[in-house]
Amino acid sequence: SEYCSDHPTMKVDLFCKECGVEVCRECPFSRHKRHKIVPLISEEKRRLGEVTDSVAELLEEMQRAVFGVKEMKQRVRKRKDDNITATREIFAALRKAIDKREQKTIADIKEGADNSGNALELQLERLVLLWSQLKSCLQLVRKTSKEKMRAEDLKKRR
Repeated sequence: SEYCSDHPTMKVDLFCKECGVEVCRECPFSRHKRHKIVPLISEEKRRLGEVTDSVAELLEEMQRAVFGVKEMKQRVRKRKDDNITATREIFAALRKAIDKREQKTIADIKEGADNSGNALELQLERLVLLWSQLKSCLQLVRKTSKEKMRAEDLKKRR
């Protein structure tokens, strides 16, 4: 309030530092005798200075916090980009390794099949040769048998 609680007709324009209250010009001679009394305006300036300093400190802290958050956001963005790049590189290397392994496996299958085919071709040639030889032997045996039978028939007829 603008008026003193102890002297209701008097306006407050002083401040008792000891009690921390606003007082009028009569109070230093009564209830606040021997207390440190200062002009209210200077106390208000002092308080305003404290508040201003506190606000300035808070603003500086907030500015540091904002800067810290921005910096952290940039680090997170960079880490994200680095992780994406690393993941792409890993998967590219995996695809390359898989493609290489696929080509090697296909080459091994073809080589195995070609080797098997060649081995089968060789066996087939041997079988055809053996079959041809057996056929010739069979013809010779038949021819020899026929000749032997003729010779026996001729002997019997004589």
